[in-house]
Amino acid sequence: MENFLALLSIAFQLSGAILLMVKFWGKRKNEILQQYFNSSESICRDDGEEVVLHKEKLRKIFKEIYLTRFSFIYIVLGYALSVLDISTSKCSAILIIMSMSVLLILLAHFVSILICRIKYSKDLKIPYNEAVEKGNAIQEMSQKEIDEIMNSLQ
Repeated sequence: MENFLALLSIAFQLSGAILLMVKFWGKRKNEILQQYFNSSESICRDDGEEVVLHKEKLRKIFKEIYLTRFSFIYIVLGYALSVLDISTSKCSAILIIMSMSVLLILLAHFVSILICRIKYSKDLKIPYNEAVEKGNAIQEMSQKEIDEIMNSLQ
């Protein structure tokens, strides 16, 4: 019965981690745009009908997303491996766990930064309407729109 409860505990933890991973794994364009366009930021169209998303800010947002994904992967792997028997002393196990944790955290940060630098090496352009509908930014008129209004008043 004790073994069954330990296995059931791991099954609950693993199931919870996988459910969270599934929820946060897909492309979440709406959430990303809401993070990018906070309520204090304004947007203005360029000469066309697009808004420029700056690569530095995109990298920051996606780094958080990739780190979250790494954390879910680590949790799942940790729970899966917890069923293996540890045959080292408790002090050695603690030192190994601490060392491996630091290495895995550094690896996740390094890989996340690398992916963001490769994937978002340039600013990204999205349609203005999409930015307005899915983001929370303050809208500004373009110079073209201002000129059109001024011309219509004359």
